[in-house]
Amino acid sequence: MKTGYLLLLTLCLSVFSAKAYNNLTMRDPQSWWVSTTPRIDSATFSIQPKGAYFECGMYLTFASSSSYSGDTFEIVLDFDLPAGAMVNDSWLWVGNQIVQAAITDRSRANMVYESIVQRRQDPSILYKNSATQYQLRVYPMPGNQKRKVKISYLLPADWNTTAAGIPLPVQLLRTSTVRPALKVITYP
Repeated sequence: MKTGYLLLLTLCLSVFSAKAYNNLTMRDPQSWWVSTTPRIDSATFSIQPKGAYFECGMYLTFASSSSYSGDTFEIVLDFDLPAGAMVNDSWLWVGNQIVQAAITDRSRANMVYESIVQRRQDPSILYKNSATQYQLRVYPMPGNQKRKVKISYLLPADWNTTAAGIPLPVQLLRTSTVRPALKVITYP
């Protein structure tokens, strides 16, 4: 009986962990129970060949879908990238300036991010939670403004006899309250 239950539990967990998980929320970092779903206002993917890989730039602009006017909300986007993806850069627009992320270990990055959120400055943090699962956090998200990010990653090309291609993580657009139009820019 215990063996059957353990096998069933293992199968259930593997089915849930194999399923892609994409979720977008806007929440108050001081009060975790206060949250809403924002929208992705615009989404653009840029694709450029890099040898046997493609370099992808994922540009997302977030906007509030409610009338919140406070500046203490945080965007949290859980998303999957295709297997084999290697994130190599993250950018955050702060006003009219683009700020490049520093790549560091998880515990140090988390400590820096949490200290900034408490001081109410402009950080973003990108966690890699598994081989394909990521979490992006952006703070602050004023209710009447937008926040823009870029995540760059390399992906091995899928080759056939006439062309090479890659899958794009467009399923993350379903997390938005209103689905944005998708723009794709390709380079030769």
